Amino acid sequence: RIAARSRDPLVYGLAVGACRRHVRAPAPACQMIGAEQWSRIDPHNALPWLQRAAEARARGDGAAEAEAMFRASIATTSDSHWGAVPSLVAQALPADMPLVARTVAIAEAWLLQSAAAPLDLYRATPYCGADAVRDANRRQVCEALAHVLVDRGRTAIDHATGRRLGELAGWPAAQVEALRVEHLALLDAAGRHVGAPGLSCSGVERSIRWARMTAAYGEAGAARELLSTLGPAETGARRIAAGDAPAAR
Repeated sequence: RIAARSRDPLVYGLAVGACRRHVRAPAPACQMIGAEQWSRIDPHNALPWLQRAAEARARGDGAAEAEAMFRASIATTSDSHWGAVPSLVAQALPADMPLVARTVAIAEAWLLQSAAAPLDLYRATPYCGADAVRDANRRQVCEALAHVLVDRGRTAIDHATGRRLGELAGWPAAQVEALRVEHLALLDAAGRHVGAPGLSCSGVERSIRWARMTAAYGEAGAARELLSTLGPAETGARRIAAGDAPAAR
């Protein structure tokens, strides 16, 4: 209901995701939420255009799909506002809230964030399939979109999808593999720090810090920012982030 009368990209994007999670029994307000309005509110974000492309494909409108994919390929970001929900929840928690309640609140906020993820990016790949990119114009659009997702995307899903689109568009295998290893190593090293076992105040604070940094910089950016602040004890994590084999699963 808030999104239906809002022009805030965060609010609207979360509403789109929440409505998609309940397609069988959507809330009445979801009838006022859609990709077309989302793309007006957030025109430089690839995600609403990819949503419009998926919807056009579903109804067999090839021209509308192609236009939406082109708009996605010239976007300046791919931003699902990942981490925003737990970051906002953390701001609202009372300072004297008990540790267990604080832990549960942040965990629930991450679950809610997952539930409101606006788009499965792999739905963009049919347009850029191996046969489709034999067309030079389509291959150009798909390669540009791959760069948007890899270079300006803010989540691991962005990065993985971008690598796949780049591979289909003809990127060298060595380039694709190097990107995969670098990204996984970076997130793995950060995850080892953020996800340290045990219930503790410091553990909750690490989770909150990760949420805030992810909301501000995206997953890969947050990992780089986090690792840049770690002390000498985290030398191993820094080495993993540089691309050592153990993290390249």
